[in-house]
Amino acid sequence: MSGFKFTCHTGSFQTGISAVVNSVFQHKKYDGVVYENIWTNYTFPLITADRYDSFYGPAVCTSSGDPRVVTFDGTYYSIYQSGQFVYVKSDDRSVEVHVRHRPCVSNVACVCGVAIREGAVILAADMCTDSFLRYLVYPSTTLPSGYLVQRTSSGDSFELNTPSGKIFGSNAGNMLNIQIFIPSQYRASVDGLCGNYDGKAENDLHYKNKTLIPTRNDLNYVASRDYVDLWRLDHFCDETLVGLMTPKNEPHS
Repeated sequence: MSGFKFTCHTGSFQTGISAVVNSVFQHKKYDGVVYENIWTNYTFPLITADRYDSFYGPAVCTSSGDPRVVTFDGTYYSIYQSGQFVYVKSDDRSVEVHVRHRPCVSNVACVCGVAIREGAVILAADMCTDSFLRYLVYPSTTLPSGYLVQRTSSGDSFELNTPSGKIFGSNAGNMLNIQIFIPSQYRASVDGLCGNYDGKAENDLHYKNKTLIPTRNDLNYVASRDYVDLWRLDHFCDETLVGLMTPKNEPHS
């Protein structure tokens, strides 16, 4: 059978083209003369195409508002607790993303700071102290190749870029809305409040023993304190990334 053959990780299928061509280009007769299209009865060679779906990244996890989280695999839930949390941690600990929540309107929390670490380099954006957005490069203001901090001239939006990840953030007044991007090389090898990026939304929320926490996949679903506290960091712990930011730091251009 001629036509296109599509293959993917879930199987393959084939669809013919020659039948379509024959049904479109037919013999035409005008004033007793038969005109034959050059494509009539032509058989196209078989073409094989590989298809890869969006699971192969890059993946994005978002946290916005008070805050409402959408994981890499598409699970929706809300977090109302303040504190600093691990949103992403790779299994080999080469990449981490920490996010800080502070008390916000109506007794809920809002994102006020975010940091990404890859290797020994940390990039952070923070407005937790006085709502003035500051940027930090650690341990030096001279960045290695592949690392970049960018912001708009108005200062309302920014990007923190590392070789293996990117954070896009926007200042929404008294809170930050953030998007965390990671490449497909980290699929099924990360964990944290952004989920495990294995293509299965139903297993994103789980305890350390991998017992699943049922969810409604609804932004109105509030994650249990027990689950959120699994990813909470001590404010004074050396592991915290956003905590490296202090009020005296000047904005990084």
